[in-house]
Amino acid sequence: AFSLAVEDIEQWKLHHTTLPVWAEYKDSYIPHLLPPLRALSIPVKTGGNHDIVNAHSRTHGPSWRMVVSLEPSGIKTWATYPGGQSGNPGSAHHHDLLSHWVKGSYFPMQFLKAPNENIQKIFYTTHLNPKAE
Repeated sequence: AFSLAVEDIEQWKLHHTTLPVWAEYKDSYIPHLLPPLRALSIPVKTGGNHDIVNAHSRTHGPSWRMVVSLEPSGIKTWATYPGGQSGNPGSAHHHDLLSHWVKGSYFPMQFLKAPNENIQKIFYTTHLNPKAE
């Protein structure tokens, strides 16, 4: 297996100018919603593989990464995701956070202990009122 891997890497090096690091060799990308349109997909340089902790294969990866720290002073959370705030693939903001996700940069998140805590940091709220049957 090792000899075959070395042969494969040597062949790959004949056609590429970059070093054969895993992220380059794996050639990952975020596919466009219309899969045949590879030209509209977004290339990403990530490590990982489909069977390990950083479960990012060539075209599939975690859409949400979150770290939670249970501390005596309270719960602290950080998260990142590969999309943007719009969720609309036609928007200029569709992949605003992709570079942070690729680098493994996490954003601190608010974890409220009560509904009115840190109210100055809340921009929007959604109230769900299920219909009684």
